[in-house]
Amino acid sequence: KSPIKSDGGSSSYYAQQIPKGMLERFNETGIIEAKDVIRLFLNNDFTFGNIFKAYCRVISLRNGKGKAGIDEKYDLTKASFFADEELKNYLENNQNNA
Repeated sequence: KSPIKSDGGSSSYYAQQIPKGMLERFNETGIIEAKDVIRLFLNNDFTFGNIFKAYCRVISLRNGKGKAGIDEKYDLTKASFFADEELKNYLENNQNNA
């Protein structure tokens, strides 16, 4: 498939089909977990999953929640580390396209 031409509006790649079991759990509990978002939107990608989870923890901390002993700097550093790793991987695998 080719990339979608952006017109500034909403794009169809933001819409994902929710698997039946996950939908039933969501309807029962009213809760969607980070692992569900990682599975649906990030294709279970380890690197992007870690970036997403780090950002979730930052937001939790800003809302007065989060893990004891973990601060925003820790999770922002973690997100930055994984983003840098992803960029390095991209550049290594796309040397001829740059």
